Amino acid sequence: MTFARTAALAAAALFLPAAAIAADENFCDEYASQAVISATQNKSKQCGYSGPRWGFDYDTHYEWCLQVPEGVAMQERLGRKQEIQACFQGGGGGGQNKAKVYFCKEYANQAVIAASQNESLQCGYTGGRWGFSYKVHFQWCMQAPKQNAMSERLARKQDLQECQDAF
Repeated sequence: MTFARTAALAAAALFLPAAAIAADENFCDEYASQAVISATQNKSKQCGYSGPRWGFDYDTHYEWCLQVPEGVAMQERLGRKQEIQACFQGGGGGGQNKAKVYFCKEYANQAVIAASQNESLQCGYTGGRWGFSYKVHFQWCMQAPKQNAMSERLARKQDLQECQDAF
């Protein structure tokens, strides 16, 4: 997870009503434990993933989880699981495809976070751009030219900014 994405998640949590922050201690204990296991697998299989998502510190994962809605933590866990599976299946190799996969994973994570913000802010945006399916966003991104995905991400960001400015 990039610093910008971590900051975006933290900022997103500020706009959510208290009821939307549903991650509890038991859930976060499991989340943090699985994150450390995944980090260990990443290292042992030499997948090459890096950043906060792949840290070994249980407490860091646990505290982050307590700060975000459970759905956001679940998406992060799913993203980590998918990356580990891709590595184990030989998809963790280098080259152009790895860059595209990494870009699209970030794209899909951001899309799901934006969908969550749209819902919690009650912006009312609808359509595929605002879906909650990580898999759908990821698959769309993998098929689309990078410029189209970047434009879609920017449009989502602008829509959310307009919604927030309306408050």
